[in-house]
Amino acid sequence: MILLNTFNRVNDTYGHVVGDNFLCGITRELEQCIRQNDTLARMGGDEFAILLENCEVKKVIGIAECLIARVKKFHLNAGEHKISIAGCSIGINTFPSSHSYFAEKVKQADSACYEAKNNGKNQFYIFSPTE
Repeated sequence: MILLNTFNRVNDTYGHVVGDNFLCGITRELEQCIRQNDTLARMGGDEFAILLENCEVKKVIGIAECLIARVKKFHLNAGEHKISIAGCSIGINTFPSSHSYFAEKVKQADSACYEAKNNGKNQFYIFSPTE
């Protein structure tokens, strides 16, 4: 799960049209970090999910680092305003593709995302089954 840090400020300050344009730009940035067969979805508000099938943990970490860097550098020009956010927090969960508890795994990734945010933002956190 990817949580955009301080995105609400964009909507509150510049309105939802600018916020939607910002999200479109962020989506293009996220797409630059993932593979062609990966699935990117907006879960709502300021949250996105990416399903990385058949992806080694080392590659997952590289993708997470790419996502953090691109979101952190992204800005949207809106008139004379250069709009940016305080980066993103990422929660990672791994599981075999045959796993039947997909909704539970998404919830665990969401929990890991908030753990990354609570640990100082602009980082990732890998869910551990012992949590």
